[in-house]
Amino acid sequence: MKAWHTLLLPLLLWVGSEVGVVLTACTTAKFDDTIRCKCTADTLQQDLLTMQVCMNTHEVEFHDGFLYLQDEYLSKLFEVTGQLNLTMERLSFTRVHICGVLLSALLNVLPETKIRQLDFTEAKLLQMTQPPSPTQPSPVTTISMEHVTFHPGLLQSLVPSLNIWLLSSLSHLTLRNVTRGLLVGSSDCVSTVMLVNMTKLDLSQNSLTDDSVVNVSRCLSSLTQPVGPLVLSALRLSQNQLHMVQELCPLLQMSPNLVELDLSQNDLNYSAVNSSCFGSTGQLKRLNLSRTGILAAEEVVPAGVEVLDLSGNQLQEFRNPPEELKELYLSDNQLSMLPDLVRATRLEVLTLDRNQLTSLSGEASLMMVLERLSVLRAGGNPYTCGCENRKAVLVLRMYANKVQDWPEDFLCTDPRNNSAPHWLDDLEDFNYDETSSGMGMSADVLLSVLAAVAVTVMLG
Repeated sequence: MKAWHTLLLPLLLWVGSEVGVVLTACTTAKFDDTIRCKCTADTLQQDLLTMQVCMNTHEVEFHDGFLYLQDEYLSKLFEVTGQLNLTMERLSFTRVHICGVLLSALLNVLPETKIRQLDFTEAKLLQMTQPPSPTQPSPVTTISMEHVTFHPGLLQSLVPSLNIWLLSSLSHLTLRNVTRGLLVGSSDCVSTVMLVNMTKLDLSQNSLTDDSVVNVSRCLSSLTQPVGPLVLSALRLSQNQLHMVQELCPLLQMSPNLVELDLSQNDLNYSAVNSSCFGSTGQLKRLNLSRTGILAAEEVVPAGVEVLDLSGNQLQEFRNPPEELKELYLSDNQLSMLPDLVRATRLEVLTLDRNQLTSLSGEASLMMVLERLSVLRAGGNPYTCGCENRKAVLVLRMYANKVQDWPEDFLCTDPRNNSAPHWLDDLEDFNYDETSSGMGMSADVLLSVLAAVAVTVMLG
């Protein structure tokens, strides 16, 4: 942004205050070269100059209130702002009720603006009495809706042509916890057109079922013009009601450029999960299967994955990780031994906290892993206060800057009794009987035995 542009906004704000416009409902802030204007919803009821000043920033947010305006006011506002060739690129609505008149006017004027992103958070969209009829392509490439509620009549007023007009230009779409909204997977196939140009799609927290996924594949196959490979690179379907992964396979096979797949917090049927389905994309680098209920992972993870989240499952072991793996999240499982990480020579982040590890035995492998790691979490496990962990403690101390939860989350219990837990870092202060912990006789006992044997020999 040019220097005089930076000075223009304060000047206009000063002029506005001089003519009696109250601007206390709006605040502006600058981040790098981006100016953001944040206003309460009732600011739209004020003088036009106030809104023209605010809309001359890069990002505008209206929050907390009810946006209800007359059509005549809106027409004048958008006509003036269009003539000013304003710089606004992002428009956000947070915790607001948006009347149909405003929504219709906004869609009509979009082609005349530079707005590329629309955000709706905890908003309610009311019914439009007169559907918009834009004549130019939509400039919007990103729409984000989180915790948004649609009036039942609004969807009926959005005719298919308007639906296609708004969705077909998108490359990024987020619909998270959207009540009665526009969701991919509806049987009428209208929304599926958005997938043709979509690169990032987030449909988390929407109660999508396996049937919804089946409808997506069916709709793509039934389009008048055959659809080639999709350009989809990120697909997030977390916290839905998906159970059968094989229903997702046709969509994955149509997405050879998919890099990220998030299926976390779906109750997946493990018998249907296999790496051939996930590996069909060929480019998958980030895979999230956390809290999906899977019992094993060896047949699930495709080669080439770099970030793998398997936390919150029932895994008892993890073997043969992908060679390209850089981040591995195994928290909150049932692991009783360290995973085999010999092949994962590029691993940088590893979480093992809150499993069933009683020891970090094999200090050579632990040291080898810690040498190449940047981050390790391994606390919250039921470690024993036996000598099998003493050398591991030395290794953990040596690499304490890499172990995020050391020493506060590393506790151990005496294997001989049910005494209160001790800090694993204080292990060397305790004199444990190695025989009781399965490690053989203690040094004192061994010396006594040897002395007795020597006396016996001499007397003999």
